[in-house]
Amino acid sequence: MSILNDVKTLVENSISKNYQGRILTLNIGMNENNYNHAFLCSERYLISPYFNVLHKDNVQSVTFRNWDDLSDVFKSGVIKEFSITLDLSELGGRAEIFYDANELVELRPSAPEKFLIITLSINSDKCTICPDDYDKNEIMRYFQVKKIWGMLASCADSSNHRDLVYLYRNKIELSFSYSYADLSYDFDGLSKLEMIFLDPLHTEEKRQILQNCLYSFLRHEKKSLRLPKLLRDFTVFASMFHESYLAFTVGFNFDKVRKEYQEKFREYLSKLTSILHDTLTRSLAIPVSGVISFAAMGRSSDANSIIVNFAAIALSIYTAFTIHFLASYQRVLVSQCKNEYQTLFFSLRYELKGLELEDLKNKEIALNSQCSTIDKILTFVSTLSFTNLALNVLMYAHTFMK
Repeated sequence: MSILNDVKTLVENSISKNYQGRILTLNIGMNENNYNHAFLCSERYLISPYFNVLHKDNVQSVTFRNWDDLSDVFKSGVIKEFSITLDLSELGGRAEIFYDANELVELRPSAPEKFLIITLSINSDKCTICPDDYDKNEIMRYFQVKKIWGMLASCADSSNHRDLVYLYRNKIELSFSYSYADLSYDFDGLSKLEMIFLDPLHTEEKRQILQNCLYSFLRHEKKSLRLPKLLRDFTVFASMFHESYLAFTVGFNFDKVRKEYQEKFREYLSKLTSILHDTLTRSLAIPVSGVISFAAMGRSSDANSIIVNFAAIALSIYTAFTIHFLASYQRVLVSQCKNEYQTLFFSLRYELKGLELEDLKNKEIALNSQCSTIDKILTFVSTLSFTNLALNVLMYAHTFMK
């Protein structure tokens, strides 16, 4: 059995108790079970090695010994009770024990992992091991204070167990001092703050934002009253920090997104320009093949002229279909490029929904216009190639009529 459970059993066995100066006196009903447990605690140095009894109007001090070794006066019921003393200060190095919640907060503002409260008012004045027996209301918030102080300490420029100093822009100090009454208020927003500080992004910026919020929120309070003020109005403070951090992240994300879509705009514009340049360069084959055909074709009067005429018309056919398939392939590239940048820009708008992104809209319009222009040029080039082919076919047919 743990020390906390041993002490709890002593308190639960007691008829009455008295507490003064960290010395707890318990009056316990005299019976074998109660006595044996007290004897065990004395052997473990949890209580003093002797107990007091009232016999014949005199208070007598008796050293603990086995129940069987006690005289009959203790066993017969003549003595109704015995008293023991616990020095809670001496037990402090072995177990965390406090008389009430006020003493707990005063002596240990930072919550230990487990502790015993002799009389916990919010638990019907029962002797309570926390958090095993009770972890709600003020006790829950007592544990949360440790988390809050930990977050505050992580952002301080200087810290020790009791004081924090912040120096960003304006100096402000906090003292780790508060009262049990300050735990009467819920710490709404704490989980959201924990999530923000667990995120590894923007560590330095979060530290600076927290310091600014602390200064704005507590600058008119005395040093000793700053933490109580923060705990009483923690919901307001958490909301202030969250709004400030949200404003920063929106601005940061906007700059990041703006840089991203500007780079992507240049990238997609370069792709479209490359497609246009490639198309126009290859389309030069149309007039070249036309000039060659017009210059080479003549009357099909002999085998040589027939071969030349056939070669000229074959060149025109090859050019026409090459340009057509090239235009079709380039049109697919333009469509893929358009789908890519529209998907990207939609994602960027969703990431920063609620903001006016006029520049992003203008750049998308410019890319759409470029895609439309290239599509028209591809259609024109494809049509021109087949027109050139039709003229060459007419000329080829005409050579047989001369």
